[in-house]
Amino acid sequence: MKLRRVLIGLAGMVAIAGTAVVYATIPSNNLISGCYMKSGGSLRVLDPSVTSCKSGETSLAWNVQGPTGLTGGQGVQGPQGATGPQGIQGLTGATGATGPAGPAGPNWNVYTVTAAETIPKLTVWTTTRSCNPGDIALSSSYDMAYSVQQIVTAGYIDPPLRNERTGTGTWTFAIGNTDPNNSFTIHALAVVCGHPQ
Repeated sequence: MKLRRVLIGLAGMVAIAGTAVVYATIPSNNLISGCYMKSGGSLRVLDPSVTSCKSGETSLAWNVQGPTGLTGGQGVQGPQGATGPQGIQGLTGATGATGPAGPAGPNWNVYTVTAAETIPKLTVWTTTRSCNPGDIALSSSYDMAYSVQQIVTAGYIDPPLRNERTGTGTWTFAIGNTDPNNSFTIHALAVVCGHPQ
């Protein structure tokens, strides 16, 4: 009797050792497979490589990942960001090559319009020197060296209060005399005039 029990136990162990273990793989080939029971509407998922739907069930399959959807519409523009910090100053560029010399300018015909002026005592005397029509007033000059009778009186204001070009061909002087007793004479109050040849 004991021998029979041992033999039955060994046969059971051999049967267990010879059984193949099968694992289901879900999803399979990027598909999820299932079976839908028409009666009652139940649904179960299965691995079609291991088992299949039963009688009364309908086989279903769907992709693990659906197709790419349509591109969405343009979103609303966001608010403007804050101004970034000032960047560092770039390196100084190399000095460029010297350009070609320009053409020579025209020669000028230059002359001086000179006249003497007597400045009364306690006066600011304004006078204008004019060039020939169409010519340009270039500069001015004045000279007290010939006022011998006063030898530059104490009232003479030097330089002139005004000494400027006031038009294309005119130059204006304003000369002050603060001496209460004497006038003085400027013998060479001149404007330099010219025109291109």
